[in-house]
Amino acid sequence: MSSIVLFDDKKDCCGCGACMNVCPKNAIRMAEDEVGFVYPEIDQNLCVGCGACKKACGYQTQPLMQKSEAVYAAAAEASPESRSAAETVPNNM
Repeated sequence: MSSIVLFDDKKDCCGCGACMNVCPKNAIRMAEDEVGFVYPEIDQNLCVGCGACKKACGYQTQPLMQKSEAVYAAAAEASPESRSAAETVPNNM
């Protein structure tokens, strides 16, 4: 089984701990670096490679805004009832 790598450079991690909190095997702990920032460390002996940590990481997943969605629209002629209702609405609203 290949080992999970959460990030290659510390700038790609904010130290939020989402990966640690979602790990089903408690294989991730947050450890301080030399200046006091915390980063995840994976115990490869406990890790089962499920990838939950990578899915939970905001830096590892692309924002939903980048996904394109199909949009459909339809139009219909107004019925006599809706036309008469529209005619009763004042123009100054």
